[in-house]
Amino acid sequence: MNLWIKNGHIVDPATGRDEVGDVYVVDGKIADAMTGEYETIDASGKYVMPGFVDLHVHLREPGFEYKETIKTGTMAAAKGGFTGVCPMPNTKPATDSPERIRKVLEIAEKDSPIHVYPVGAVTVGQAGETVTDIEGMVKAGAKAISEDGKSVMNAAVYEKAMKEAEELKQEDYTEATYAVLKTRMEDAQKLLDADRTEISQEDVDQALENLNQALALLEKKDDGEDDTTVYKNGIYEGRALCRPDEDEDFTAYNLTLKVTVRDDKIVAVTDVKGDGDSSNDRYILRAANGTSNKKGVTSQLIEKGNTEGIDAVSGATCTSKAILDACENALLSAKRQ
Repeated sequence: MNLWIKNGHIVDPATGRDEVGDVYVVDGKIADAMTGEYETIDASGKYVMPGFVDLHVHLREPGFEYKETIKTGTMAAAKGGFTGVCPMPNTKPATDSPERIRKVLEIAEKDSPIHVYPVGAVTVGQAGETVTDIEGMVKAGAKAISEDGKSVMNAAVYEKAMKEAEELKQEDYTEATYAVLKTRMEDAQKLLDADRTEISQEDVDQALENLNQALALLEKKDDGEDDTTVYKNGIYEGRALCRPDEDEDFTAYNLTLKVTVRDDKIVAVTDVKGDGDSSNDRYILRAANGTSNKKGVTSQLIEKGNTEGIDAVSGATCTSKAILDACENALLSAKRQ
Protein backbone atom coordinates (compact mmCIF):
# COMPACT_ATOMS: atom_id res chain seq x y z
CA MET A 1 0.00 0.00 0.00
CA ASN A 2 1.26 3.49 -0.91
CA LEU A 3 0.90 6.22 1.69
CA TRP A 4 1.09 10.02 1.53
CA ILE A 5 1.64 11.57 4.97
CA LYS A 6 0.86 15.30 4.64
CA ASN A 7 1.73 18.37 6.70
CA GLY A 8 3.53 16.57 9.52
CA HIS A 9 6.43 17.99 11.53
CA ILE A 10 9.22 15.77 10.21
CA VAL A 11 12.16 15.07 12.54
CA ASP A 12 14.93 12.85 11.17
CA PRO A 13 18.26 12.91 13.08
CA ALA A 14 20.00 10.90 10.34
CA THR A 15 19.46 13.63 7.74
CA GLY A 16 19.12 16.59 10.07
CA ARG A 17 15.62 17.29 8.79
CA ASP A 18 13.39 19.27 11.16
CA GLU A 19 10.49 20.87 9.30
CA VAL A 20 6.84 20.63 8.35
CA GLY A 21 6.41 18.66 5.16
CA ASP A 22 5.19 15.51 3.43
CA VAL A 23 6.46 11.93 3.50
CA TYR A 24 5.83 9.51 0.64
CA VAL A 25 5.75 5.74 1.19
CA VAL A 26 5.80 3.66 -2.00
CA ASP A 27 5.74 -0.14 -1.79
CA GLY A 28 6.61 0.04 1.92
CA LYS A 29 9.64 2.32 1.50
CA ILE A 30 10.26 6.06 1.82
CA ALA A 31 10.27 7.63 -1.64
CA ASP A 32 11.06 11.02 -3.18
CA ALA A 33 7.67 11.29 -4.89
CA MET A 34 4.31 9.55 -4.95
CA THR A 35 3.31 7.19 -7.76
CA GLY A 36 0.21 5.14 -8.41
CA GLU A 37 -2.73 4.89 -6.06
CA TYR A 38 -2.26 5.94 -2.47
CA GLU A 39 -3.91 6.57 0.87
CA THR A 40 -3.60 9.97 2.52
CA ILE A 41 -2.98 10.77 6.20
CA ASP A 42 -3.24 14.34 7.41
CA ALA A 43 -0.50 14.70 10.05
CA SER A 44 -1.08 18.39 10.78
CA GLY A 45 -0.01 19.20 14.34
CA LYS A 46 1.77 15.84 14.71
CA TYR A 47 5.37 14.66 14.56
CA VAL A 48 6.58 12.22 11.91
CA MET A 49 9.79 10.42 12.91
CA PRO A 50 11.74 7.22 12.24
CA GLY A 51 10.71 4.31 14.42
CA PHE A 52 12.17 4.20 17.94
CA VAL A 53 14.24 1.31 19.37
CA ASP A 54 13.77 0.37 23.04
CA LEU A 55 17.04 -1.04 24.36
CA HIS A 56 15.55 -2.55 27.54
CA VAL A 57 12.23 -4.40 27.46
CA HIS A 58 10.79 -7.50 29.14
CA LEU A 59 8.85 -9.76 26.80
CA ARG A 60 8.76 -12.56 29.43
CA GLU A 61 8.49 -15.42 26.92
CA PRO A 62 9.29 -18.21 27.59
CA GLY A 63 8.31 -18.95 31.18
CA PHE A 64 6.25 -15.94 32.23
CA GLU A 65 3.62 -15.74 29.50
CA TYR A 66 1.00 -14.82 32.10
CA LYS A 67 2.80 -11.47 32.35
CA GLU A 68 3.66 -10.82 28.70
CA THR A 69 4.47 -12.58 25.43
CA ILE A 70 6.60 -11.65 22.47
CA LYS A 71 3.41 -11.05 20.52
CA THR A 72 1.63 -8.80 23.04
CA GLY A 73 4.79 -6.93 24.00
CA THR A 74 5.80 -6.11 20.45
CA MET A 75 2.24 -5.14 19.48
CA ALA A 76 2.22 -2.65 22.37
CA ALA A 77 5.63 -1.37 21.29
CA ALA A 78 4.43 -0.87 17.71
CA LYS A 79 1.42 1.06 19.01
CA GLY A 80 3.81 3.44 20.78
CA GLY A 81 5.99 4.08 17.73
CA PHE A 82 8.75 1.56 18.44
CA THR A 83 9.91 -0.49 15.47
CA GLY A 84 12.61 -2.41 17.36
CA VAL A 85 13.02 -3.78 20.90
CA CYS A 86 15.82 -5.50 22.84
CA PRO A 87 14.29 -8.07 25.24
CA MET A 88 16.23 -8.85 28.42
CA PRO A 89 17.34 -12.46 29.07
CA ASN A 90 15.52 -13.00 32.40
CA THR A 91 13.07 -15.49 30.97
CA LYS A 92 12.56 -19.05 32.24
CA PRO A 93 14.76 -20.66 31.13
CA ALA A 94 17.10 -17.69 30.73
CA THR A 95 18.13 -16.67 27.22
CA ASP A 96 21.65 -17.95 27.76
CA SER A 97 22.61 -20.02 24.71
CA PRO A 98 22.65 -19.81 20.90
CA GLU A 99 19.70 -22.22 20.79
CA ARG A 100 17.58 -19.98 23.01
CA ILE A 101 18.52 -16.87 21.06
CA ARG A 102 17.36 -18.63 17.90
CA LYS A 103 14.13 -19.66 19.64
CA VAL A 104 13.33 -16.04 20.52
CA LEU A 105 13.95 -15.01 16.92
CA GLU A 106 11.82 -17.89 15.66
CA ILE A 107 8.86 -16.78 17.79
CA ALA A 108 9.42 -13.14 16.83
CA GLU A 109 9.44 -14.01 13.13
CA LYS A 110 6.02 -15.59 13.56
CA ASP A 111 4.36 -13.26 16.08
CA SER A 112 6.06 -9.86 16.10
CA PRO A 113 5.07 -6.92 13.88
CA ILE A 114 8.42 -5.20 14.61
CA HIS A 115 12.11 -6.06 14.84
CA VAL A 116 13.25 -8.04 17.91
CA TYR A 117 16.94 -7.83 18.85
CA PRO A 118 17.59 -10.47 21.57
CA VAL A 119 19.90 -9.77 24.51
CA GLY A 120 21.80 -12.82 25.81
CA ALA A 121 22.67 -13.56 29.44
CA VAL A 122 26.24 -13.10 30.67
CA THR A 123 26.16 -16.26 32.79
CA VAL A 124 24.36 -19.59 32.42
CA GLY A 125 20.93 -19.32 34.03
CA GLN A 126 21.93 -15.83 35.21
CA ALA A 127 23.37 -17.70 38.19
CA GLY A 128 26.62 -15.76 38.23
CA GLU A 129 28.84 -18.82 37.97
CA THR A 130 29.62 -19.96 34.40
CA VAL A 131 30.07 -17.51 31.53
CA THR A 132 27.81 -18.24 28.57
CA ASP A 133 28.82 -18.92 24.95
CA ILE A 134 28.75 -15.22 24.10
CA GLU A 135 30.33 -15.62 20.68
CA GLY A 136 27.85 -18.34 19.79
CA MET A 137 24.92 -16.20 20.90
CA VAL A 138 26.13 -13.25 18.84
CA LYS A 139 26.41 -15.49 15.77
CA ALA A 140 22.87 -16.74 16.46
CA GLY A 141 21.52 -13.18 16.48
CA ALA A 142 22.08 -11.65 19.93
CA LYS A 143 22.76 -7.92 19.73
CA ALA A 144 24.03 -7.46 23.30
CA ILE A 145 24.63 -9.28 26.59
CA SER A 146 23.28 -8.37 30.02
CA GLU A 147 22.40 -9.76 33.43
CA ASP A 148 19.47 -7.32 33.47
CA GLY A 149 20.31 -5.26 36.53
CA LYS A 150 22.26 -7.99 38.27
CA SER A 151 25.98 -7.96 38.69
CA VAL A 152 27.40 -11.43 38.29
CA MET A 153 27.27 -13.04 41.70
CA ASN A 154 28.81 -16.35 42.66
CA ALA A 155 26.04 -18.34 44.32
CA ALA A 156 28.63 -20.60 45.95
CA VAL A 157 29.81 -17.67 48.06
CA TYR A 158 26.28 -17.13 49.35
CA GLU A 159 25.60 -20.79 50.05
CA LYS A 160 28.98 -21.23 51.77
CA ALA A 161 28.11 -18.48 54.24
CA MET A 162 24.74 -20.12 54.91
CA LYS A 163 26.33 -23.53 55.45
CA GLU A 164 28.90 -22.09 57.84
CA ALA A 165 26.19 -20.37 59.83
CA GLU A 166 24.04 -23.51 60.03
CA GLU A 167 26.95 -25.56 61.43
CA LEU A 168 27.41 -23.26 64.44
CA LYS A 169 26.00 -24.36 67.80
CA GLN A 170 23.69 -21.83 69.41
CA GLU A 171 24.75 -22.75 72.95
CA ASP A 172 28.35 -21.69 72.25
CA TYR A 173 27.52 -18.03 71.65
CA THR A 174 25.95 -15.12 73.47
CA GLU A 175 22.19 -14.84 73.10
CA ALA A 176 22.32 -11.36 71.57
CA THR A 177 24.86 -12.06 68.83
CA TYR A 178 23.31 -15.42 67.90
CA ALA A 179 19.86 -13.82 67.65
CA VAL A 180 21.23 -11.39 65.06
CA LEU A 181 22.80 -14.27 63.12
CA LYS A 182 19.54 -16.24 63.16
CA THR A 183 17.65 -13.28 61.71
CA ARG A 184 20.25 -12.82 58.97
CA MET A 185 20.10 -16.53 58.14
CA GLU A 186 16.32 -16.34 57.72
CA ASP A 187 16.65 -13.33 55.41
CA ALA A 188 19.32 -15.08 53.36
CA GLN A 189 17.29 -18.29 53.06
CA LYS A 190 14.33 -16.36 51.69
CA LEU A 191 16.51 -15.04 48.88
CA LEU A 192 18.00 -18.46 48.17
CA ASP A 193 14.48 -19.88 47.85
CA ALA A 194 13.22 -17.00 45.68
CA ASP A 195 13.06 -16.97 41.90
CA ARG A 196 16.29 -15.21 40.88
CA THR A 197 14.52 -13.38 38.08
CA GLU A 198 12.35 -11.67 40.69
CA ILE A 199 15.08 -10.32 43.03
CA SER A 200 17.68 -7.63 42.55
CA GLN A 201 21.43 -8.00 42.89
CA GLU A 202 21.39 -5.21 45.47
CA ASP A 203 19.11 -7.35 47.69
CA VAL A 204 21.46 -10.31 47.34
CA ASP A 205 24.61 -8.31 48.05
CA GLN A 206 23.07 -6.66 51.10
CA ALA A 207 21.81 -9.95 52.54
CA LEU A 208 25.21 -11.58 52.03
CA GLU A 209 26.98 -8.65 53.67
CA ASN A 210 24.56 -8.71 56.61
CA LEU A 211 25.04 -12.45 57.06
CA ASN A 212 28.81 -12.23 56.97
CA GLN A 213 28.75 -9.29 59.37
CA ALA A 214 26.70 -11.35 61.82
CA LEU A 215 29.11 -14.28 61.46
CA ALA A 216 32.12 -12.05 62.00
CA LEU A 217 30.68 -10.42 65.13
CA LEU A 218 29.55 -13.59 66.92
CA GLU A 219 30.77 -13.68 70.52
CA LYS A 220 31.41 -16.87 72.43
CA LYS A 221 29.88 -17.13 75.89
CA ASP A 222 33.16 -17.71 77.66
CA ASP A 223 35.61 -15.06 76.61
CA GLY A 224 34.28 -13.40 73.44
CA GLU A 225 36.60 -13.02 70.48
CA ASP A 226 39.93 -14.83 70.58
CA ASP A 227 42.61 -12.11 70.79
CA THR A 228 45.38 -14.54 69.80
CA THR A 229 44.33 -14.28 66.15
CA VAL A 230 46.32 -12.16 63.71
CA TYR A 231 43.26 -10.36 62.35
CA LYS A 232 40.17 -8.95 64.02
CA ASN A 233 36.85 -10.43 62.87
CA GLY A 234 34.78 -8.04 60.77
CA ILE A 235 34.17 -6.57 57.34
CA TYR A 236 36.93 -4.36 55.93
CA GLU A 237 37.13 -2.21 52.82
CA GLY A 238 40.05 -2.63 50.47
CA ARG A 239 41.28 -0.42 47.63
CA ALA A 240 43.93 -0.81 44.93
CA LEU A 241 44.95 0.86 41.69
CA CYS A 242 44.33 -1.26 38.61
CA ARG A 243 47.10 -0.43 36.13
CA PRO A 244 47.22 -1.57 32.49
CA ASP A 245 50.08 -3.66 31.13
CA GLU A 246 52.20 -2.24 28.31
CA ASP A 247 50.05 -3.91 25.65
CA GLU A 248 46.74 -2.69 27.10
CA ASP A 249 45.07 0.63 26.39
CA PHE A 250 42.63 1.20 29.28
CA THR A 251 43.11 4.04 31.77
CA ALA A 252 44.18 3.12 35.30
CA TYR A 253 41.32 3.18 37.82
CA ASN A 254 40.65 2.49 41.50
CA LEU A 255 39.16 -0.89 42.39
CA THR A 256 37.32 -1.28 45.70
CA LEU A 257 35.83 -4.26 47.54
CA LYS A 258 34.82 -5.55 50.96
CA VAL A 259 36.52 -8.46 52.71
CA THR A 260 34.92 -10.39 55.56
CA VAL A 261 37.43 -11.90 58.01
CA ARG A 262 36.63 -14.55 60.58
CA ASP A 263 39.07 -16.60 62.65
CA ASP A 264 42.01 -15.37 60.55
CA LYS A 265 40.38 -16.46 57.29
CA ILE A 266 38.81 -14.61 54.39
CA VAL A 267 35.23 -15.90 54.31
CA ALA A 268 33.74 -13.49 51.76
CA VAL A 269 34.75 -10.93 49.13
CA THR A 270 31.87 -8.70 48.03
CA ASP A 271 31.00 -5.40 46.34
CA VAL A 272 33.90 -5.56 43.87
CA LYS A 273 33.73 -2.51 41.60
CA GLY A 274 35.82 0.12 39.84
CA ASP A 275 35.51 3.87 39.42
CA GLY A 276 36.76 3.89 35.83
CA ASP A 277 35.04 3.53 32.48
CA SER A 278 32.07 1.16 32.34
CA SER A 279 33.91 -0.90 29.72
CA ASN A 280 36.10 -2.18 32.57
CA ASP A 281 33.10 -3.89 34.20
CA ARG A 282 33.38 -7.03 32.09
CA TYR A 283 37.00 -7.51 33.16
CA ILE A 284 36.04 -7.05 36.82
CA LEU A 285 33.31 -9.66 36.43
CA ARG A 286 35.66 -12.04 34.63
CA ALA A 287 38.42 -11.66 37.23
CA ALA A 288 36.08 -11.93 40.21
CA ASN A 289 33.89 -14.81 38.99
CA GLY A 290 36.06 -16.63 36.47
CA THR A 291 35.13 -18.47 33.29
CA SER A 292 33.71 -21.87 32.41
CA ASN A 293 37.13 -23.50 32.90
CA LYS A 294 38.80 -21.18 35.43
CA LYS A 295 37.74 -20.29 38.95
CA GLY A 296 37.43 -16.59 39.72
CA VAL A 297 39.73 -14.83 42.14
CA THR A 298 37.00 -14.40 44.79
CA SER A 299 36.17 -18.13 44.82
CA GLN A 300 39.86 -19.00 45.20
CA LEU A 301 40.26 -16.51 48.05
CA ILE A 302 37.34 -18.00 49.95
CA GLU A 303 38.48 -21.59 49.37
CA LYS A 304 42.01 -20.86 50.62
CA GLY A 305 41.04 -18.29 53.21
CA ASN A 306 44.01 -16.08 52.30
CA THR A 307 45.74 -14.37 49.37
CA GLU A 308 48.57 -16.86 48.88
CA GLY A 309 48.82 -18.93 45.70
CA ILE A 310 45.84 -17.31 43.95
CA ASP A 311 45.88 -17.68 40.16
CA ALA A 312 44.98 -14.78 37.89
CA VAL A 313 42.14 -15.23 35.39
CA SER A 314 43.36 -15.08 31.80
CA GLY A 315 41.97 -12.12 29.90
CA ALA A 316 41.72 -10.15 33.15
CA THR A 317 45.16 -10.47 34.73
CA CYS A 318 45.50 -6.80 35.68
CA THR A 319 42.11 -6.83 37.37
CA SER A 320 42.92 -10.11 39.12
CA LYS A 321 46.05 -8.53 40.58
CA ALA A 322 44.11 -5.44 41.64
CA ILE A 323 41.58 -7.61 43.51
CA LEU A 324 44.41 -9.37 45.35
CA ASP A 325 46.08 -6.03 46.17
CA ALA A 326 42.81 -4.64 47.50
CA CYS A 327 42.33 -7.73 49.67
CA GLU A 328 45.85 -7.33 51.06
CA ASN A 329 45.06 -3.71 51.93
CA ALA A 330 41.83 -4.77 53.62
CA LEU A 331 43.77 -7.34 55.69
CA LEU A 332 46.14 -4.59 56.79
CA SER A 333 43.16 -2.76 58.26
CA ALA A 334 42.02 -5.93 60.00
CA LYS A 335 45.42 -6.75 61.48
CA ARG A 336 45.80 -6.43 65.24
CA GLN A 337 48.20 -3.75 66.40
